[in-house]
Amino acid sequence: MHKIGLQKVYSIWIFFDASEKDSDTITEYAIQKKDAYGKPVVGGKYDYLSISFIRLPKGNMEESKNKLIHMLSTLFSEKLDAEQKKKILEQEHQMEMTRELEGGIHSMSNLWEGVKERAKEQGLQQGLQQGLQQGLQQGLEQGLEQGLEQGLRLRLKQIVSKKLQKGDSIEKIADDLMEDVENIQQIVRELEEIE
Repeated sequence: MHKIGLQKVYSIWIFFDASEKDSDTITEYAIQKKDAYGKPVVGGKYDYLSISFIRLPKGNMEESKNKLIHMLSTLFSEKLDAEQKKKILEQEHQMEMTRELEGGIHSMSNLWEGVKERAKEQGLQQGLQQGLQQGLQQGLEQGLEQGLEQGLRLRLKQIVSKKLQKGDSIEKIADDLMEDVENIQQIVRELEEIE
């Protein structure tokens, strides 16, 4: 029978937008042994999983007194270009700039630019969609309102036309329909233009 060799797993989560109260902190979680049934097992390794949450400070990276947080804040900073990052990492964290590390810093700086560009595009796209939806909604409401007004006006014209054919006066039609005389006179002029 094979013995399965478990490897220790580290999961590190870096938060860039932690709340003010959680900012500039490192929290570690680990598995703890608990015998739920049967005889307690003595010995063994139970620390195969370790999770760390690193919450970077918002804004100024100089805020943290923790070297790891300061180094990560420098590395992930959107405000610094690749050369500024390299200089800080060399001087303040005594990191030797190897070709791989320099390439990684340049890639990360380019990655941030791409992320910012994508975020701008997505923001623009969302803004356009919301604007379009609001515009459509307003247009639909206005269209319905105008359509209803036009429909009511057309129906009023039909009624006025029938009453005129019966020989009713403009004043009687206005009184019967509870409309202003001026409005009925305007409708009569419009009807005469059609004929």
